[in-house]
Amino acid sequence: MNKKNATQALQLREALGSQVRSSTGKKVSGTLWPNGEFSFAYVPESVTQVTRGEECSWATKSPGESPEGGPPLDLTMLHNLPEQNPTGTTPPKRARYGLKGMTAEARRKVRASVYLLQDRYSKDRLSFVTLTVPPLHDVQSERRLASRWHDAVRYLLRRLKRLLLDHGLPPIVVGVCEIQVKRYEVTGRFPLHIHLVIVGRRRSRGGWAIHYSQFRQAWSEILEGIVGHPIETRYLENVKGVKKDAASYLGKYMSKSQNEIEKVIEDGNEWMLPKQWWFSSSEMKSWLKSRVRKGAKCGQLLESIVHEVWDNPGAYPDLWLRKIVVDLDGFEYVAGWIGKIPVSWCVDVVSMLDCVMKVTCT
Repeated sequence: MNKKNATQALQLREALGSQVRSSTGKKVSGTLWPNGEFSFAYVPESVTQVTRGEECSWATKSPGESPEGGPPLDLTMLHNLPEQNPTGTTPPKRARYGLKGMTAEARRKVRASVYLLQDRYSKDRLSFVTLTVPPLHDVQSERRLASRWHDAVRYLLRRLKRLLLDHGLPPIVVGVCEIQVKRYEVTGRFPLHIHLVIVGRRRSRGGWAIHYSQFRQAWSEILEGIVGHPIETRYLENVKGVKKDAASYLGKYMSKSQNEIEKVIEDGNEWMLPKQWWFSSSEMKSWLKSRVRKGAKCGQLLESIVHEVWDNPGAYPDLWLRKIVVDLDGFEYVAGWIGKIPVSWCVDVVSMLDCVMKVTCT
């Protein structure tokens, strides 16, 4: 932690003191990720009883302004709640997973997972691996692969973990699926590719522990086992090192716009889209879970941090935050906040949270 961030972290700790509680008196639940990203939401006791009085006074004001009160809302269902179906009617069919692309929660998990990899092993030891799907014989083969895409990913994880362990590397994998837009626009063929991050070197200055041909062999055998015939294996894989930041690398493949997904759906090719846009090994999931802080106390601490930053504009320039607002018939209700603190603050903030949790438990 550099001197500037250390000073800000100490200033924040002193400002918050030992009392971590909700300034609004409302229930709050939050999540703090190891890369500094966070979110928290207010939880009304009843979703049908959100009132103006519940709105946190500091959350919607500008510096120097005072919030205005108002009468409570009526007890109507919120717009985002499903209406009850009349008796005897069949509820509408629920759209399958994957048609909206990668969720915000999934993006946070991927970014946090890759951060942990790079933080522990350094970017010099990480490998970016791209696995493509070659042109298949016919549409039936493409449909067969699309229907078993989850199996292909599962088999791939199993083979990669075995390869990594055989070469003395940690069996940790994080990956995302991507629509190859140009390929789809030109050929209209199955467009999915896979991009993943692993630890590919035993030492920072050593060579790659796994030869690229081993990735090709594993992926081609998986694809051939699913489609039932030989495939073209040239240009099936690409392996390279990390030059800047691993999270940024995967980030560009997570940023595919909803318009691109909707184009595939409009063309009648919904079957090409995966139900799950990201994946990671069980070891990575367990590691991430151990480093994430969640719950009411976490939400209260995050709210206290946001409160301190909001009341002292300019004091913490390295902290990014944004409020999540729900429009209820023209009334602006602050449902929660998302943001990111500097990674160098995380250790200090987590120690504050763990201290509060320990005191609460005893």
